[in-house]
Parts: sequence; structure tokens; C-alpha cells
Amino acid sequence: MRFPGRSVDLALDAATWNALTGCLAHRARLGTDNPHVLVTRLTRTTRAPAGAAHIRDSLAPVGLLPRILRSTRLLTLTDELDIKQLTAALGMSYAGVANYA
Repeated sequence: MRFPGRSVDLALDAATWNALTGCLAHRARLGTDNPHVLVTRLTRTTRAPAGAAHIRDSLAPVGLLPRILRSTRLLTLTDELDIKQLTAALGMSYAGVANYA
């Protein structure tokens, strides 16, 4: 996957790919023009992104927090990729990901 403004492609793990395709399928079922991956009942008629509270509240029933998912993702990527490729792909500094290496 390539993110705008980043020069390196980033490989997605199976869980992330499944989540992404599920979100895109949900968005397609809503028939919205909202360009964001996560679309809610409130944002389907606008171009606004889903709020942080929606994401937090969606994860709460299974006992997850967004920061845990970010940390887990960074740990997985650090294990799978070269640290220089990871920092370039995520637009981070080496110091920002060094704790996960």
C-alpha cells in the first residue's frame, strides 16, 4: 500500500487487509461519497472523517484501545521490515520507532 507523500510501499498483514476490505465494503453498502475509509451513520452524508470517539467506542467492547493497536502494528512491522524502510514508510524518525526495535 502506498500512502500519499510517502516514498515507500507498506505491506499489510492479513488482519489489517481484512479490516480494510471490511471497512471499504461497509462504505460501499452505505453508498456514500465520503472519501474516508471509516464511515459512520453521521458521516455518510458528509465528507468528514469518523471521530476518535467512534473508533474508541467501537473497540471498547472487545477490550482494545487504539494505542494498543498502534503499538501492536509497530511491533509487527518492526519484526517484518528493515527499520529504515519502516521509518520511511510511516514518515517517522528512527527515534520514534527505536523503542519497538
